[in-house]
Amino acid sequence: MAAITIQPKAFCKPILHAAKYPHLAVNGLLLAEKSKDGSKAVNFVDAIPLFHGSITLSPMLEIALTTVEKVTESRNLCIAGYYQANQHKSDSKPTDCAQRIGDRIAEYFPSAYIFMIDNSSFNREDIHHVFKIYRQKSKDWDLVQEEARLPTTPGELVFTLLEGKQHRQLCDFDNHLDDISLSFENESLGEQIDKLL
Repeated sequence: MAAITIQPKAFCKPILHAAKYPHLAVNGLLLAEKSKDGSKAVNFVDAIPLFHGSITLSPMLEIALTTVEKVTESRNLCIAGYYQANQHKSDSKPTDCAQRIGDRIAEYFPSAYIFMIDNSSFNREDIHHVFKIYRQKSKDWDLVQEEARLPTTPGELVFTLLEGKQHRQLCDFDNHLDDISLSFENESLGEQIDKLL
């Protein structure tokens, strides 16, 4: 199995996305560094929030994937995973939509992962378990038991951002389509996360 490292931006942005829309399903893409030595280790460095509410809109998803792919090329990164928070608090299983998007990512990045946000772990004590991580085995997506290396104090980092209302500043691709002056890359939020480290 590949080792997984989740850097602070890749850890915080999906959680902040779910916090901004607690009453809706949300999804996004996870970006990783391109492997330089053929290693199967995956270092997730950032996340791009995509949609809230209607997360299965195929034409919009195609546009988002194409746009994000161009962004990743310019930053020497790759789309290596997908995240999703389901609408219901007790539901953290990958939907058919999540699996189809994961399948699509795995066509280009065989070590792809799906991170399902476990809404029941949305508290200080359990925040380090907020992601249920799935990996493709044959054609199915199975929950993997491997430990992901997380930021040193993920709970403190996330809750400092939440207490500072930073989740309200997060912009997903949906917001960008409504107002193209808004950046779905969330550079200012990324800078805020860097300042807290």
